[in-house]
Amino acid sequence: MQSRDYPLKQPTALILRGGYPELATEPNRNLNLWHSSYIQTYLERDVRSIRQVGDLAMFQSFLRALAARSGQLLNLTDLSRGLGVALNTAKAWLSVLEATYQVFVLRPYHANIGSPLFETAVLVEILRTLVHRGEEPRLYFWRTSTGSEVDLLIDTGMTLLPIEVKLSSTPRPQMADGIVALRAALGDRVGPGYVLHQGDVRLPLAPGITALPIRDLWG
Repeated sequence: MQSRDYPLKQPTALILRGGYPELATEPNRNLNLWHSSYIQTYLERDVRSIRQVGDLAMFQSFLRALAARSGQLLNLTDLSRGLGVALNTAKAWLSVLEATYQVFVLRPYHANIGSPLFETAVLVEILRTLVHRGEEPRLYFWRTSTGSEVDLLIDTGMTLLPIEVKLSSTPRPQMADGIVALRAALGDRVGPGYVLHQGDVRLPLAPGITALPIRDLWG
């Protein structure tokens, strides 16, 4: 149905398929059926082993609502109100999803200074790499009141590595503006920066900032 190099040429297809070994080794698997079975098993076994969730259907609705907000700022108050559940319940359910590694909440980086699908895919791949190395994943995003932002910061303990994720296939110097602003604000604390895009080229966008194809994350 698809060649071995198809995921490298089509990052969207790879992201939507997922990185579970069974899906990677069996390209003819029915994705909808596999994902549905996974969610059902997760709800009936893992969730109830951590917390007694009475209404699994509502919990599943909560899970879907979170998935729809991937890569966005999370407002649990609005989300719980829309689903008709108590805010404390939403917080408890979110903690279950974090504890079972279904959700990773990217929290803001506080430094004492005055395209969601792809962003999520990059975050998950970096998170997985760090965990497999046995490293603590200290990941953040950065945003100022004036609108400057960087999609992802990797805190190595010695330096901050900024990453921007762009849907475009043609990297431009303006795509590095957020990283440039971060470097202006935090100075030498900021290390090399990267702008990931859907194209094939690797090129410098600004001093210390390089554009890389997003497919490089998968080899």
